Amino acid sequence: AVGMQLFMPIGMGFVLGSIFKGIGATAFGLPQISFVFILLTMLSLQSLPLMPLLIEERGFMKHETSERLYTESAHILTTLCVTVPLSLLGAACQTLIIYAFSGLAYKFLPIVLGWTLLLFFFFDAIFQAVAAAAADGQQAQTLATPFL
Repeated sequence: AVGMQLFMPIGMGFVLGSIFKGIGATAFGLPQISFVFILLTMLSLQSLPLMPLLIEERGFMKHETSERLYTESAHILTTLCVTVPLSLLGAACQTLIIYAFSGLAYKFLPIVLGWTLLLFFFFDAIFQAVAAAAADGQQAQTLATPFL
């Protein structure tokens, strides 16, 4: 789970960063627009592959809470304190790596980072809600389609 939340975005950051390497050196145009579009799209879809893991984790949680091993609030608290910060760190690392490769001026970094993380939080919350409502991974993918 740590690999999916942290190491996969870092790897994708290097891949996408190498694709857009040096686009900041050219005049503003289509390469910069496609850079922003792909960056925002990748960040919004980052939580999509985690939905089946969330559904599986929910199944374990149901069994463990029925046996009184812990409460639902303890599960929610661990998700809030572990899963969300790891995903946020992965998204921030991915954005910073891609931006560093692009060669764009660093005066735009706070704006780009702010918008990408805001979009990440929005879609992460939507995918978490869909995973909470879906019975299995396939249904979760189907329910998430209109939001995409």
